[in-house]
Amino acid sequence: MRSNFSRALAASVMTWQMPIVPEDYDRSPLTDAERRALEHLGNARGFARGAMNTASRGSFAARSALARLDQPLTDIFRLRHQDRNQRRLTSVYFVMHREMYRYGKMFWDWSADEWMGTLCPTSAMFDATWGRMTGCRITIMDAAYLLAGISDLRPVEFVLHVAEAANTYFGADLITQQCKRVLDALIGKGYRDSPSTVRVLRQYLSLLFVLNRSPYLEDLSEELLALMDAEGETRRWTKRKITLGLQHLGILPPESMEPFAVTETFDSTGMDQEWYAWCLAWLRQEVDLTPRVRKNYMSRLLAVGRWLHTHAPDICTPEQWTEDLALRFRSDLCSWTNGQYGSKRGQWCLQTKDMLGKPLQAHGLVHYLKALNHLFSDLTRRPHSPHGEPARRIRLDFVPGEVFTTPDHVRKILDIASPRDIDLQVWSKLTIAAATLAQSDLPPGTRYSLTFYRALSLVWVTSARRPNEIARLRLHCLREDWEPTMLGEEGLPVERVTMNADREAEHTPPKISYLQIPAGKNRGPFWIWLPDYTADAINAWKHERPPQQRKLLDRKDREEVDYLFCFQDLRVGASFINNSVIPVLCKRAGVSIEDAKGKITGHRGRSARLTLLRKNGVSLDDLAEYAGHGDTRTIRRYARQDPIQLHRTIQAADDMSRIIEGVIDMQAAAQGLPALRWFIGYDADGEPMFCGNQVYVTCEHRLDCKRCGMFIGGEKARLLQEGEQILPVTSKVPMTPLEKCVVEGDQEGAATYRAALHEVPAPETPDIRLIFNPEGLSNTELEQLAELASAEALEKLHQALDAHEKKLADMQRHKTGRNALVNAQKKRIRLIQDLIPRSAQRQPKREDG
Repeated sequence: MRSNFSRALAASVMTWQMPIVPEDYDRSPLTDAERRALEHLGNARGFARGAMNTASRGSFAARSALARLDQPLTDIFRLRHQDRNQRRLTSVYFVMHREMYRYGKMFWDWSADEWMGTLCPTSAMFDATWGRMTGCRITIMDAAYLLAGISDLRPVEFVLHVAEAANTYFGADLITQQCKRVLDALIGKGYRDSPSTVRVLRQYLSLLFVLNRSPYLEDLSEELLALMDAEGETRRWTKRKITLGLQHLGILPPESMEPFAVTETFDSTGMDQEWYAWCLAWLRQEVDLTPRVRKNYMSRLLAVGRWLHTHAPDICTPEQWTEDLALRFRSDLCSWTNGQYGSKRGQWCLQTKDMLGKPLQAHGLVHYLKALNHLFSDLTRRPHSPHGEPARRIRLDFVPGEVFTTPDHVRKILDIASPRDIDLQVWSKLTIAAATLAQSDLPPGTRYSLTFYRALSLVWVTSARRPNEIARLRLHCLREDWEPTMLGEEGLPVERVTMNADREAEHTPPKISYLQIPAGKNRGPFWIWLPDYTADAINAWKHERPPQQRKLLDRKDREEVDYLFCFQDLRVGASFINNSVIPVLCKRAGVSIEDAKGKITGHRGRSARLTLLRKNGVSLDDLAEYAGHGDTRTIRRYARQDPIQLHRTIQAADDMSRIIEGVIDMQAAAQGLPALRWFIGYDADGEPMFCGNQVYVTCEHRLDCKRCGMFIGGEKARLLQEGEQILPVTSKVPMTPLEKCVVEGDQEGAATYRAALHEVPAPETPDIRLIFNPEGLSNTELEQLAELASAEALEKLHQALDAHEKKLADMQRHKTGRNALVNAQKKRIRLIQDLIPRSAQRQPKREDG
């Protein structure tokens, strides 16, 4: 320890002159008279008779003979105690004389170990050796420091006296001045200057000054700080605060930002090392993911390697994978348990959480498939170099994105389970609690202010943002635009209404506030509307926010930024909302932190906010834009349609009719083709669906589409919804008997009509130009299509054949060949296979005619 400290000390700038230095004293070797004096005092005892008594003339003469050795000890004692307690100086002489006799040399020649031996590791041991001598041990410590140059006296409890020692060696005024420089820097970052904070900070800085033998901050170094003991929460925080202060003052360099480094210390046991080498090569080259996501993906890929070693030991590299193996893994993954193929450390962590051996949940399963899809897609697109070999791409007989898809039953679980809405009455109470938060509601001992809590809480309840998006908000994320059109009856700007009573008298025009959301996984940065009271809370926090905080690294954007919710140079964590904000709001609102669906979380709050907006009439397209999603597929998981609200909407039209929506395809209309496309809802994956039936009002299957030949789904439907060459239309149409039963709540009637509809065939497609779904054509329509014997009709037949063959393959994967549905599907395929050559043979004859 002392050797490391010496190297750090040598690197510091030595500019301070100690008040007592060895060069000012006579350090010549011991004379014979001094040796005899030490021998006499070393053997004298208080209980002895005659000359060997410590109070005899001989003992007095011996002490007089050691005057030159006692002088530096006298000066050191007076440096600390001035002229007080002179009697205690006698005990210092007594111990030092005895020790010099024991070592056989004067203290100028003592080694560091000999000084430590004299001082003893603890004061109790010193008292047991010499008796209780107040002030003696601390004076000998001063001597070791000033005369022997021993800087690190921590092994002998010097830390207990270090603040007073620094005042003694360097002067109390200079120490106060240096501490104030650090404290002023910390106050600018949000730290408090309470008496306890100042005391602890001064003690720690005093220790640094004493160890460095200089009272100047400029002489401190990173090496010295690194050697400091930081055991205990208080010491760790104090060391961090001093480091931040020195960095702010420019004495220490800014903290190194290593955004892209990912540890490569992974457990590769239980797998083929070739697989590990490929995964490691992918990890080193992958830059599109954050370090945390890359590390998580790597852990899952290594678990796959252990699965391979158990179930397919011949497969060592990614390029050996086949579609059969990939499908086998996808199927087997559904039966995995937590930690089944994890590392020993990972299994231990799961065991401590009582999760080891429990079935793998839907979210965990999806992450494995995403990791494999990412790995194989990257390896096929870009060359990689395992073991330092020449980089190369791999070739596969399957498309990773098609094989490693989420199983249907898992997708349904995800749609149902996540996220879980918060009851809207509870959500309303939480919103009111956020707006009325008081100082008494905050957790005791929190370092965050009421303004901080209020701003963070209001952003959560009003913006529908993810917790990590809130944590990543920038300092200048708020923008206010005045709306000039919002005028009163007299043509003057409408009076602005705020939540603060002291601002009610202001006559400023109303504003529109926007919040900039940082770039995320779905899109770049974008702006959303924000209530003015939330904007006021943000501005209040910005005014209070400590101004001297440094920029911190945003690992997603990979740049250093000023965070809005940053305090003491620390960005608030994404878990702060769940662990601190929500408990405070629940206590304020008088609601439980858990409900029937589980614990209230930041993500559930986002879902509740979006569901509320949906209930108030915001369209799915607008909600997707507001939530930051690329389309409406994902947003439907958050903003679920309330069945009661749907029934009320239908009933609001009237008892006999309802409003249907559609679009006119302007490109089709320009070509003189049937152009009406009626919107019929969203499928299970959130994809839009349309119907090309021009007389859709007459279709009895409106509420339960049978997906006839005029059904439009998939990419065509998305283009219709997102395209620019469309004209929205609405129409009021009579309700079908089934729709009336749904509105009136007649479940038995609805079931009867649904059963009857099974016997009603789907409408036939009147025009080949309206066939968007060849798979939905009936046998009669297929035969009519073959009779046309045109190139377009032949193309539709081929499309129908491809669709039915794919459907058959899916059926055979899950059902036996004797199944009636499979047999019917085979019969339909044989029919189309017969119609195609018949239509192709007739086509030239029609052209010749």
